[in-house]
Amino acid sequence: MLYKSLLMAGSLALLGCLTLSAKEKGKAPDEDDPVWKLQSEDVVVTATRTPKLLKDVPVITRVIRSDEIKKTDATTVKDLLEMVMPGIEFTSHGGTMNINLSGMGANYVLFLIDGERIAGEARDNIDYDRLNVENIERIEVVKGAASALYGSNAIGGVVNIITKKATEPWQLNVNARYGRENEQRYGGALGFNTKRFNSFTTGTYKHRNGYSLTNTGESHIEYPDGEQVSNDDQGSTTAIDGYSDWDINQKFVIKPVDPLTITAAGTYYNHEQYSSTKVHDLYRGYTGRLNLNYAINDRQNIEGSYKFDEYDKFDYYLKLDEKDKNYANIQHTGRIQYNNTFRGAGTLTVGAEFFGDKLNTYQFKGDKPEHSTETYVGFAQHDVNLIPKLNLVYGARLDYHSTYGAHVSPKVSLMYKLNPVTLRLSYGGGFKSPTLKELYTDWSHQGMFQLVGNPDLVPEKSQNVSLSAEYTKGKFSASVIGYYNNIRDKISNIWNNDGDTSYYTNIGRAEVWGIDANVSVKLPYGFGITASYAYVHDYQPVDGVNASTARPHSATIRFEYGLKRRNYGLDVNLTGRVLSAVTTHTFDDEYTNPDGTTGSVYKQRYPAYTMWKLVVTQRFRNAVSLNLGADNLFNYKADVHSFNTSVSPGITFFAGVSLDVEQLFRKRN
Repeated sequence: MLYKSLLMAGSLALLGCLTLSAKEKGKAPDEDDPVWKLQSEDVVVTATRTPKLLKDVPVITRVIRSDEIKKTDATTVKDLLEMVMPGIEFTSHGGTMNINLSGMGANYVLFLIDGERIAGEARDNIDYDRLNVENIERIEVVKGAASALYGSNAIGGVVNIITKKATEPWQLNVNARYGRENEQRYGGALGFNTKRFNSFTTGTYKHRNGYSLTNTGESHIEYPDGEQVSNDDQGSTTAIDGYSDWDINQKFVIKPVDPLTITAAGTYYNHEQYSSTKVHDLYRGYTGRLNLNYAINDRQNIEGSYKFDEYDKFDYYLKLDEKDKNYANIQHTGRIQYNNTFRGAGTLTVGAEFFGDKLNTYQFKGDKPEHSTETYVGFAQHDVNLIPKLNLVYGARLDYHSTYGAHVSPKVSLMYKLNPVTLRLSYGGGFKSPTLKELYTDWSHQGMFQLVGNPDLVPEKSQNVSLSAEYTKGKFSASVIGYYNNIRDKISNIWNNDGDTSYYTNIGRAEVWGIDANVSVKLPYGFGITASYAYVHDYQPVDGVNASTARPHSATIRFEYGLKRRNYGLDVNLTGRVLSAVTTHTFDDEYTNPDGTTGSVYKQRYPAYTMWKLVVTQRFRNAVSLNLGADNLFNYKADVHSFNTSVSPGITFFAGVSLDVEQLFRKRN
């Protein structure tokens, strides 16, 4: 089946290329087009907190650029990440999206916007709908422990979203997209750019109707004694909620005098989820950020920043038109950082940070529905070339937590260049302090069981090692990375003997190790292929069994064709995503064993599947873009729907249009 899918997908892509470019037959693409340049010339900041060329970063950093985002035509960051990165999977549980990045769950993966944390969570996940694809310049992904730079929750990796700013003297974009289930997106962007002033404003509205998924098969579980149980779920349905949301983003960059750059940004977000016919879930977010960067001279600068972020949840009673707030998370972050590049002695970075986190929720005990913590930070890093081909970055971060005291997270990275091969070796110590929910939760989950926090929890600690090799020559690049992450004092939920209460506790050790491999080649006449593969071994012990749900094998492959002429451009992208089967282990405390005892582990297997997406984009006069495509190209539907399966309703055709108004007034040679 997979072979047939690949063959059919390749044929469709080739047919699209030949048909749509017939008028340009025999002409080669513009080799100077930035789309054909390797990412090694990109400047990134996430891996070291200072700007560096991607090829000079001592930790492999995956960059998803704006042109790649446009090609995929993704409507959400979730869709975008799944489409271009193997080893990452989003699953749905109780209406909440859950991320798994190389075996690490959401509580170990830190999402940032312009280097700053994001407030609000549900089942350890942020609200991914807050991340507006239309406002993203690029995404930088660093796998592995990054606590030495970003503190708690960065044990498994960092996803840093860099927002846009204006690139033209003036620019105006309007766009629209329509797809299955009445999925609609309307957006616009307005920008101004002068020597001293830059303004960029975006606004987006999205809507999708809810739909139901019908099971067409049976789920099977197996106990250690060989007993197999089949749940006849045929005909039962799973509801996928519809929603509508809108957001506004504003970013100013002001340079009143040459040494000083001021960045001010703010966002507003409103998401309404159609949870029922009487009560909807309403989510709102507000952020404000101020950054000052002062260049003392050409080798020194000092940077200060402050960010406020509030995320609220409401029960919205439709008939009464009333909103009842039941959750409010407020975060304050302040930072000051000094960078000095010494002649012949590398770059020294030192800084201090404050992070305040306050949460008010119905899930806390009634007599005290609000709790808060503060963290005070000091950090230092030295980036130096020991010899021309050998780069060393080492540093440490001291976090003083208002509840848990001081913790030091060290890091050291080595990079050796032996052109065209680059070798990288990294070690990082990480930690994760218990969240306010893990400490103080005490609430009933729909009357089925009680979820209880534990004030006696201790922070989780990790040791991460990675080794990678990268080969780049001409229009071919390949890389392979191996990693190992060991977590101590892991926090998880366990059940009491009666099975009516789940509480948080430190359960001991967990470990994750794996391999990522990537290959990219740009072929003649505008063709290109990118393929990535990830293997992960994930050990997450709970109640004596491995509770991991990570799929051990995953891969992505993209076939692309690009053509650029004076007044016409064409991009054809065919992207496939392959996920292996996975067997999960769950403890059933009610199962009666043959010897009369209760409690046993059962296994459940989720099948492998493949998803393909085809996007054809035509651009006229560099101003008008027309997108046509199909998601889930071969109409895959899961037989049984659960938290670890696809929730796609089947093949989805879509169409979109985008207009860059300023390009209509640009003079052409």
